[in-house]
Amino acid sequence: MKNSSTPLPFATTTCNRARHVFKVGCLFRPATIRLLLFTLVIIASTPMLTHGKRGKPARMCTVPAPWAQSSPALEDARQKGRSRVAPNECSALPKEVLARLREQGERADPLKFFKSDRRVLTIQRPWLVLMDFEDQKEIRRTLPSQEYLNPNCQWVLQDFSLRQTRLAVSPQDNSVAVAFNTEKDCRVFVYDSELANQRADWHLPRYVQDLSWSPDGKTLAVLYNGHYNEEKKTISVYFAVTVPQPDVWILDAQTGNTLTKFSTGSNQVRIAFSNDGSLLYAINDYLYYGKPKGALRAFAVPSGELVRTFVGPKDGFHTNFAISPDSKLVVVDASTDWRPWYSLEYAGKRARFVVLNAHTGEALFRFEKLTYGEKWDPLCFAFSSNGKLLFVEFPRSRDIDYEHIDVFSLEGLY
Repeated sequence: MKNSSTPLPFATTTCNRARHVFKVGCLFRPATIRLLLFTLVIIASTPMLTHGKRGKPARMCTVPAPWAQSSPALEDARQKGRSRVAPNECSALPKEVLARLREQGERADPLKFFKSDRRVLTIQRPWLVLMDFEDQKEIRRTLPSQEYLNPNCQWVLQDFSLRQTRLAVSPQDNSVAVAFNTEKDCRVFVYDSELANQRADWHLPRYVQDLSWSPDGKTLAVLYNGHYNEEKKTISVYFAVTVPQPDVWILDAQTGNTLTKFSTGSNQVRIAFSNDGSLLYAINDYLYYGKPKGALRAFAVPSGELVRTFVGPKDGFHTNFAISPDSKLVVVDASTDWRPWYSLEYAGKRARFVVLNAHTGEALFRFEKLTYGEKWDPLCFAFSSNGKLLFVEFPRSRDIDYEHIDVFSLEGLY
């Protein structure tokens, strides 16, 4: 992938320009020294730049994340009138885009938006709650099982690789699938879109890591946590060790019958069907240190044959990804720890994502910035309906002191 700078929405200077400055005149002239010092200060205070071919994706604007609108830092930014923050805030973003952003990644769990709707599904454990997002009113709540009200019900100890609950909403009819992980039992419940009818209650042998509906709503893919076996115990202190049994089951959404099983070969954190249903993508958790160190893999459905492996830089790809509406592009989280060269202490994370050609794996575009989030907190992604815009939610960064969404134009990648 060739490196060059692409436009940012506010003043900056590039490393290419800095190298050119070093070549001009005598370095010991006072005016030149002042110019060099000024250039270095600008570079040091500038966030990481985009990398890609000239004329390729550019960051268009930055808007506050809707869930950060009440932060004191945002109010301070409003009062100071920072030009880099769009004044219309989130009104510039389509609601369905915000819904998909909120749906992506661990930070959004347990919270799901219904597609093209004002309703949101959330968990107030052990209750499932359907709410009106705009009016902030509860529509309905339901209890999947009376067992969850028992004081002796022990939920799994939630850590970076295991969650107590998982949610998935069908893109076809908004049917709801929810998984509950307790120390003694793992169950998946299926409801209609109104939470009025419980259609299924399935007992599963291992802890559920993720759920994904097929595009036609006829099947449900279940990803099991690769660190725990059927006895609900970790199999090794080494994160790269994986339970040998198949970790992906594809179930009939009506009957719960297992249609196929296959192994991904490593510890995964998230799965998603391609938009035509022919592939199932799986991405490593950030703890995985096998070979490759972290990757996004695509498996054929229903055979389970490994079709493609996308390998990233440094710590590889991990935690989260999103697929464009036409399935031609995949955006992947490639964030790493940030430890400055002058300090041995952890300072935050280098929030990085890469846009890939979904067929060849070629890296088409990369962007990164220094933030104060954790490496395991996922970057959240959403494509516009036509695939021409990419929305990325970032944690607090060096220049924007609140959660925010950057909007990128993908013109030129198709």
